[in-house]
Amino acid sequence: LSSLDAAWLLQAVAGTRSARCCSARRSSRRSNFFLRVAIICHDRATHMSNLLITQIVVALAIVGSVGVFLGWIAMPAVKARQGTWDRVAAGLLSLYAFAVFAALGVGVGIGIIWLWPQIT
Repeated sequence: LSSLDAAWLLQAVAGTRSARCCSARRSSRRSNFFLRVAIICHDRATHMSNLLITQIVVALAIVGSVGVFLGWIAMPAVKARQGTWDRVAAGLLSLYAFAVFAALGVGVGIGIIWLWPQIT
């Protein structure tokens, strides 16, 4: 993220950018945030490079994947155990499962990139 893009995003979060939609003032704080981000993204759409878009998508995918892993796999597995060593083992097995699925995803991605000329 370049410093200019970071400044625009901070302005969107802080609300210092002028909202073009008057309904933004009537909506809740949470939807206000998303409306500001959408307005900034719309304003900046002609200035965003393909690399920046790819970086944003990858960052959101990583954050989402780790969040889902922690919330739906690791924490329930650890909390379901009573002993300390059982909890450590559950956490390690959860990390192993996460690593296997991440490696599988990376392998499929590399395979698609490798075979893309033959696919299209």
